[in-house]
Amino acid sequence: MGARVPIAGPSDRPVGWCSWDYFGSAVTEADVNRNVAALQPLAAQDPSLRTAVVQIDDGFQPAIGDWLAPKASFPSGMETMASQIAASGFRPGVWLAPLLLGEGSTVLREHPEFALKSTDGSTLLVDTWLGRCAVLDCTAPAAAEWLSNLVQRVVRDWGYTYLKLD
Repeated sequence: MGARVPIAGPSDRPVGWCSWDYFGSAVTEADVNRNVAALQPLAAQDPSLRTAVVQIDDGFQPAIGDWLAPKASFPSGMETMASQIAASGFRPGVWLAPLLLGEGSTVLREHPEFALKSTDGSTLLVDTWLGRCAVLDCTAPAAAEWLSNLVQRVVRDWGYTYLKLD
């Protein structure tokens, strides 16, 4: 899918704004829109900002793993957000931790077979910086297909051309 772009030097490094740096997981659609509006006059003056990344980090999803169902604080949805960011002259970016499924996530509840299992057959849960999570079992065909579909949806359907992955 052409994910890697060689960086020749400092001028080729991406620049941009990340919602996490100020809002953390409490970010809202309105927060992103206000910051995009604030960046526009700066980009008009500085050519290096014309393709700057506007990255929506943790907080758009209701639970870790439920990447495709945005929270109520993103009422227009993530596809519309990507479109608005791109229309404003910036590169849409989004954060995902696609190999984790939060203990309370809808995806884990509806698809426990996606998760790694312990020796007794129960879902293996680990404590992470994001809370208790199951780990996606990419050797399970259905889980691998879900992961592939997730990335395709976010990139191809929604329009995010920059992914930050944890």
